[in-house]
Amino acid sequence: MKFSHLPLKAQVTEEVVDQVLQFGWAAEPEEACGVLTPDSWVVRLPNVSPRPLSSFWIDSEDLVSVFLEYAIRENLSPNLLTKEMFTIWHTHPGGVVGPSKGDILAKLEGFQYLVITLPTGEATIF
Repeated sequence: MKFSHLPLKAQVTEEVVDQVLQFGWAAEPEEACGVLTPDSWVVRLPNVSPRPLSSFWIDSEDLVSVFLEYAIRENLSPNLLTKEMFTIWHTHPGGVVGPSKGDILAKLEGFQYLVITLPTGEATIF
């Protein structure tokens, strides 16, 4: 098991933003969503929101699956993983920059969030 170099959180790089943008364009006009793992693996997950044109929601089972897959890939005990290590991302295809009021109200404690605005590609971390 690896203990010496657990990443603190995923790094939002230009490549990460580009990948999220590609997912966003593919899902448009709906919001795309997913998780960024500590090793900067961008995972798209189904948006299960009843209003996917204006909001997103990730099923908790999908989220746990990504955590477990990351732990297996990195040969880590799942017990070592924390929410702070992962970033939940989504897109705003309507051009709204930054988190909406709904995004802030629905934010799960501990996670970092990333929202990418279409069409500009502006990235906001909150």
